[in-house]
Amino acid sequence: MIQTKDEDEIFIIRCEKLGLTKRGIEICKLVRDGRVYKEIGETLFISERTVNKHMQNIFKKAKSNNKFDLLNKITRGARSA
Repeated sequence: MIQTKDEDEIFIIRCEKLGLTKRGIEICKLVRDGRVYKEIGETLFISERTVNKHMQNIFKKAKSNNKFDLLNKITRGARSA
């Protein structure tokens, strides 16, 4: 998925409002782009297990149960987060 600069900036701001770290934001961007955990790990030079742990922390901060819910909260700016 190709994002414009403005869309990407809004995505980052919404991630920051959820309290995500820079690494968490990087991972969310890759999830948004359709990458699986193994690919994310290879891209960021971390293990798939580490990606999974980051995602657990991201889900907790965003009060989400899955990637779909997480991305909806970020891209739609849900106020429940």
